[in-house]
Amino acid sequence: MKSFLSGMAIVMLMAAPVAAETRYDRNLEKAVVDIVARKMGNIRGGFSYKQIPQLVMLPVSRPPTMTA
Repeated sequence: MKSFLSGMAIVMLMAAPVAAETRYDRNLEKAVVDIVARKMGNIRGGFSYKQIPQLVMLPVSRPPTMTA
């Protein structure tokens, strides 16, 4: 029983750093995105950094039909 409890304690100690998460600051991320987008300027092309690009579906072309 002692070995089981000590084994469980070791497993819990090993799992503790995995459960700890890094603090995430969304305001910092937004500031970084704004600064980087400003510095990139015209390199990015025609889209604004706030615009979400939309996917364009090309029309499906049909194979030519054989006429007799």
